[in-house]
Amino acid sequence: MVFSLADEGHAPQVFRRVTKRGIPLIALSFSMIGGLASLLCSVVAPESVYLVLVSIAGSAVVGVWMSIAAAHFFHRRAFVRAGGEVPRSAYRAPLYPFVPLLAFALCLASVIGLAFDPNRWPHCTSAYRS
Repeated sequence: MVFSLADEGHAPQVFRRVTKRGIPLIALSFSMIGGLASLLCSVVAPESVYLVLVSIAGSAVVGVWMSIAAAHFFHRRAFVRAGGEVPRSAYRAPLYPFVPLLAFALCLASVIGLAFDPNRWPHCTSAYRS
């Protein structure tokens, strides 16, 4: 993956280097270091690692929905400013701008609520529970 990203210009070009046999050794070594670090973390603190991974995945989903709501809001506003007519649009969302703004606000409230959830940060709050 790192090699492919570098090949497409989305990662440092040092990861594009290959050996004489065509093996991307630098990219492979970098990936292996990340894998070993993950393995070490899963052995040292398995409960925390799982919770962090689930939290990251959940936060990413909420972030994607926030970006969808924002994109809808700003796209339609730009569409109308550019002279587009909403009735002729291929997608006419009901209750605009209320729905995308509400969706964004509720997702933001979810992110803020998760940040203050003590169960999400067990390694930070365990000292305060005793």
